Amino acid sequence: MDELEALTRTQREYREASIMCFTETRLHGLMPDSNVTIAGFSTVRADRDTTAAGKKKEWGLAVFISNRWCNPEHIHVKDRVCSPDVELTAIGLRPYYLPREFTNVIAITVYIPPTGKANTACDVIHSVTADLQTKHPGASPPRSDLKALLNKKKGAFTAGDPAELRRVQRELKRSLKESKDAYRKKLEERLERNQTRDVWSGMRTITGFQKKGIRSADGNVDQANELNQFFNSQVRRELERLNQRKAAGLDGISPQVLKNCSRQLCGILQHLFNQSLHLQRIPVLWKTSCLVPVPKKTHPVALSDYRPIALTSHIMKVMERLVLTHLSTLMSPFQDPLQFAYQPKVGVDDAVIYLLQRAYSSLDRLSTTVRVMFFDFSFAFITIQARLLRAKLENMQMDAPLVSWIEDYLTADFQYHSETCHLRRYSDDTVIVGCVESGQEDEYRDLVESFVRWRRENLLQLNVTKTKEMVVDFSKSKSPPSPVCISGKDVEIVPSYRFLGVQLDNKLEWSTKTDAVYKNAMSRLYFLRRLRSFSVCSRMLHMFYQSVMASTIFFAVVCWGAGIKAKDANRLIKKASLILILTAN
Repeated sequence: MDELEALTRTQREYREASIMCFTETRLHGLMPDSNVTIAGFSTVRADRDTTAAGKKKEWGLAVFISNRWCNPEHIHVKDRVCSPDVELTAIGLRPYYLPREFTNVIAITVYIPPTGKANTACDVIHSVTADLQTKHPGASPPRSDLKALLNKKKGAFTAGDPAELRRVQRELKRSLKESKDAYRKKLEERLERNQTRDVWSGMRTITGFQKKGIRSADGNVDQANELNQFFNSQVRRELERLNQRKAAGLDGISPQVLKNCSRQLCGILQHLFNQSLHLQRIPVLWKTSCLVPVPKKTHPVALSDYRPIALTSHIMKVMERLVLTHLSTLMSPFQDPLQFAYQPKVGVDDAVIYLLQRAYSSLDRLSTTVRVMFFDFSFAFITIQARLLRAKLENMQMDAPLVSWIEDYLTADFQYHSETCHLRRYSDDTVIVGCVESGQEDEYRDLVESFVRWRRENLLQLNVTKTKEMVVDFSKSKSPPSPVCISGKDVEIVPSYRFLGVQLDNKLEWSTKTDAVYKNAMSRLYFLRRLRSFSVCSRMLHMFYQSVMASTIFFAVVCWGAGIKAKDANRLIKKASLILILTAN
């Protein structure tokens, strides 16, 4: 692996390779993926099953796909075969650039051992290849008339009758066009009736697009009663906001039932909510959640590759929103002005702009270096201590009944498993921007130490391994910066960092970000062309463009917009505009 990694760094032939396939890799199940990872490549392993292969050594196959050629999220293992005669792994890929006639690429890596039977191996390879060429997972079965035409086409081809084959192909083409027109009219009718969810579901079917917020705590009776008075209209409004497609919690009550029966249930739930606030207790069933592990990566290996998603009671979610509305008003005077999350009309763009503004203004001075520390917390929200939060709320002079209710909400939360310096925050994403003049780093390091001390006092877990530092220095005589030590570990200094979805680098250039945006937008043009092939109305096409493409292109564009190449921008806009204009005409 060291030799291969060195070759990808030093030799252009390896570095610019789109895909590299290896057999007899000598990899085994006890070797983690982190030991066989090459920078800039995604790794797909197919370790040998010694029992199925009838061999003693756990060698196998490995494929390395360049991230510049194909997005790692568009890599899927289609099939694997391990037998005494052949070892095979088939991978489905959708590169950034493909001819319009091709929707994906299938890469098959094969190893036939010297003792294997060649005829058997060829049969396996042929059957797997033929199956993948005709396999469409998730596709609905064809209509009976189309299926009959397809059978006629196969029969004409087998019989060697070119005239009949041409006739059937024309008839099949006409039937497919009629089916597309019928489906298009169906979607347009739903759009006219404002059935947006059904329209989006249909467009996803056509394109295949699937889409990685202190007085004494004695309180006041009037204030407590005011909090308790949730009216039927408020409860009903929150019930109608529920997403019917969400999974039910442990209580088994689906959001579809709550939403469709909101008129009948709002009075009952209002009484239950007020009783909960009055007693300052929450039913255990409402607090119990089912943890479902969702993979962060395409091929998860370790436990850290999963994100735990908690399925809680939707009744509890409705009550949370009602309490949050009241709590936000009380908390607004105490919120940090540099906390860009959980506030109206403030978001990611503001957080990134503020960080860049502090960096640019500091770099205008002579002999100045900017050091940016990106902190990463482990389970930031799970590790919040209820007693510490209660003390903070009491210092903010929150109502005593509300404080007790929140403490009970965070206590005994049952879960079960089913298969110059400036400190700014966005939710739990915390950044320290330090201006170092003439090498004087004391203030910056003191602020970092102060933040680490605050984290320790509040019993929050800081992931030093994922905490990174970026140093911006434009001086001619640069000296390597000394790393910051946290909890006995040196924080890694990186040349670039992905912050809130925006790629920042130590040169404050935007080439990496703009290249990624351009590639992503170009790959999504395929969905736009696919949708246009159904001759949908321009309104529907424009809606898809604004939601799927424009949201990607213009995300945080105020920060990096000046860095994109004019050629790429014009080419991208021209291609998208051409599709929209042709549809409108």
